[in-house]
Amino acid sequence: MKIETVFDYCLDKVLAFEGGYVNNPKDPGKATNFGITQETYRQWRRKKLLIPANKDVKHIAFPEVKEIYKSMYWDACRCYDTDKQFPVCLAVFDSAVNFGPGKGLRFWRIAVRDVDARHPNMSLEDKRKDIAAEIVAIRIKYRKQIVVAYPNLSVFSVGWGRRDTHLRELCALGLPAGLRTG
Repeated sequence: MKIETVFDYCLDKVLAFEGGYVNNPKDPGKATNFGITQETYRQWRRKKLLIPANKDVKHIAFPEVKEIYKSMYWDACRCYDTDKQFPVCLAVFDSAVNFGPGKGLRFWRIAVRDVDARHPNMSLEDKRKDIAAEIVAIRIKYRKQIVVAYPNLSVFSVGWGRRDTHLRELCALGLPAGLRTG
């Protein structure tokens, strides 16, 4: 994938976490490919009036993957807004992919509130890395609650931990120069 925009960069990082086709019987999402569940793929194909709507996610094409991530997660969370510039957009986007757009936005709102309370006089630009790190901290707490409520999902804890650690590191690094917004 050619990386020309902030979205492309963030998608590349999310896809590195998600990997390819997996059908783990312990995963409530069941069969996924590039992190997209069969149900999400079916709903998207139905909405686009594509036939067959129930095409196997194993055979998803990369342009479909990119469009699903853009429309159902990036755009749904308005990751392009100025208040979600990098690294906040990456933390919100990855959270939306992991937990759904509603939770991704909720984590962002809580993080903004908490960082604003700690640093009321700091500019938004200066707060961005703190907000992204706070989103990751909120995710970690939320994942712990998931494992308490659903102990069978503890099998995924190590992978989740790696993902959260890597996301925190990516957000601290900053964005490569020369990328267009979008």
